[in-house]
Amino acid sequence: MFGFLKTNKKRVILFLFLFLLLLRIPFFLNLPFISSELHWNIVAKYLADGNILYKDLWDYTPPASAWFYSLLYFEGNRWLLLTISTLLVFIQSLLFNALLNDLKMYKKNSFIPAFCYIVCMNGCFDFIFLSPIIMGNTFVLLGLVYLFKKDEEKTSSQNINIILIGFLFAISVLFYFPLIVFFLYITLFQMPSIRKKLLFFLSGIQVFLLVLGYYYLKDAEEVFLNFFLGNFMKKETTSFFSIE
Repeated sequence: MFGFLKTNKKRVILFLFLFLLLLRIPFFLNLPFISSELHWNIVAKYLADGNILYKDLWDYTPPASAWFYSLLYFEGNRWLLLTISTLLVFIQSLLFNALLNDLKMYKKNSFIPAFCYIVCMNGCFDFIFLSPIIMGNTFVLLGLVYLFKKDEEKTSSQNINIILIGFLFAISVLFYFPLIVFFLYITLFQMPSIRKKLLFFLSGIQVFLLVLGYYYLKDAEEVFLNFFLGNFMKKETTSFFSIE
C-alpha cells in the first residue's frame, strides 16, 4: 500500500477519499448522539431562532462555530454535519500532505502524510463530528501552507500573503479558541522582522475587532469579551438561556 501511496498520482487522491468514506460509514448510521453534538445542536437552534450568542445565550462556544452551526441547523441535519466534517478532513489531509512535501520532509513526494492524517483523524469523536476544532484546524493548515510556501515574489506580494495568513489564523481562533497559541507563536517566532510581526498581528486583530464591533452594535461587547476571553479559564461548558 505504501508503495502505491508513493506514486504521487491523482488516482491516489480518489483512493484516499474512498478510504476516508469507508472509515466514516458507521457514523452515518443511526448511532446515539454524543453530549457534544447535543450541545452544539441546542446552540444552533437557539441562534437560528434569532437570539444573540453571549447576550441571550450564555455559552462558551466560539462565535464562528456557533454561527456556522446555526446556518446549518434544521431537523435531522446530522448527516449534513457528518458530510461536511468528512469533506473538511479530506481537504485537511491534502493540505497537510502539501505542507510536508513543500518542506521536503520526505526524499520523494508522496501521499503517505495524507494517509496517516486520515487515520489519525478517525481516532477521536472530536475529529469525526463537525466540532469547532475541526473547523478551526482547516484555517490553521491553510495558514501554514501559505506561511511555509517558498516564493521569491515582490515585497508587496509578500505583504499580502502575511495579511492573508494573519486573517486565516485569526479566523481559526474564532472557531476554536485554543488555536490562539498558533497565532501568538507565529507572531513572536515565525515573523523575521518587527515590520512583519506587526503586519501579521494587526491583520489578525482586525478580524477580532470586526466581531467585537458586531457585538458593540448589539450592546453586548462586554459579555462577548467575558465569554470569549473566558475560554482561558473555563473548566466545563455550561449554557444559560435567557427567559425574555
